Amino acid sequence: MINTKKYLTKDLNHHHKGMKFKQMKFITAFLLVGLLHANGAGYAQKVTFFKEKASLKEVFTEIEKQTGYSFIYTDEMLAESRRVDVKLEGADLEDALHQCFAGQPLDYTIKNKTVIIKRREKVMVFPHSRNLS
Repeated sequence: MINTKKYLTKDLNHHHKGMKFKQMKFITAFLLVGLLHANGAGYAQKVTFFKEKASLKEVFTEIEKQTGYSFIYTDEMLAESRRVDVKLEGADLEDALHQCFAGQPLDYTIKNKTVIIKRREKVMVFPHSRNLS
């Protein structure tokens, strides 16, 4: 006599292992897509802000609210800056910062979710010297 219970159990266990493997593959793929999306979305933050003659501090505060990015700077740095006319509608973070820093004595670097403000390096230009001999 054939023990059908034994064969059915064995068949169900094999089917159950296959299901677990598929679930693990799905979960792994789902997590991978989520991580890649989160990493790629870093600079894809959108900024909408309109203001004439805004101080950089006002602009930074608004960008922080909309994107969650933090700014590091000193008050002395901002005292050297000029006011800006900001017209941003759905702009990427990088584009928004580029517009705000155009013509400023300041520059920036983005590290993780922090925008680090620094003084723009001055480039010295020397005229060509002539050989008088």
